[in-house]
Amino acid sequence: MSEETDNTDLEYNADLQIQYKTAIKKYLLQCIIMEGSKIILFFIIFAYFHVTLPYIIALLVLMLVRCNGGGLHCKHYISCFLLSLFVLSACIFCGMNIPIHKLISFFILVICSISGYICAPVVSRNRPEPDEELIQKSKKRTATIILLYCFVICICPYNPYLNIGTWTIIIHIIQLLLAKSFQRRDDHVYS
Repeated sequence: MSEETDNTDLEYNADLQIQYKTAIKKYLLQCIIMEGSKIILFFIIFAYFHVTLPYIIALLVLMLVRCNGGGLHCKHYISCFLLSLFVLSACIFCGMNIPIHKLISFFILVICSISGYICAPVVSRNRPEPDEELIQKSKKRTATIILLYCFVICICPYNPYLNIGTWTIIIHIIQLLLAKSFQRRDDHVYS
């Protein structure tokens, strides 16, 4: 009887793993299509305004921190597009027009790293729920990426484009904090 129960449990766990992997593949394909189309449209918009390089810098930094820490998620493509356009525009505008002294940037980014560790991850409802191991990896990666950016600021203090990356991280952490508070509110409402 015990051996039969063990085999049934193993088969059930194997089925769950297959379902989870299938759900992840479906979610990944959906993300590639949706995000790819937004990236191309953003490129066209920012190229029109002659801020292509700042857009690419903000996008790369945002992709690094957002892929690991998550953030605000919208239900519809158009609302996601508009929110992402607003966030990227804010990152570029602030990065090009509001300089932050490198020493102050360093301290702000350390605070952002700690905040990112505490808040990450905030995942989309369309994505399968992460397990505890994945949550811990996400927290560590988010904090590490931001701390590595601090290191880059230390070794390249006079690069004018680093301010765009700093503002991108700051704005991302602000929206991550908002996303976490919305997530907690929704969890409280639905539980």
